[in-house]
Amino acid sequence: QQAKENLDRKNARELHKTREKLLEQQEAIAELKAFYDKVCNQWGDLGLRNLGHVRYAKVISVGGRKLYTED
Repeated sequence: QQAKENLDRKNARELHKTREKLLEQQEAIAELKAFYDKVCNQWGDLGLRNLGHVRYAKVISVGGRKLYTED
């Protein structure tokens, strides 16, 4: 009888821990979905992805040759 009660208490604790973990994961999923929606809304249009322009790019020396970066 006591062994069964101990097992029931242990199972109840494990169930409680599992439910807490589930709630944490559900909150993380909701935060990720909100972030995904924000990214889709703000970055979906290619015209909104312009972060700026390069005004000057310093010459890069490689093996004595002077080169520039290219996009």
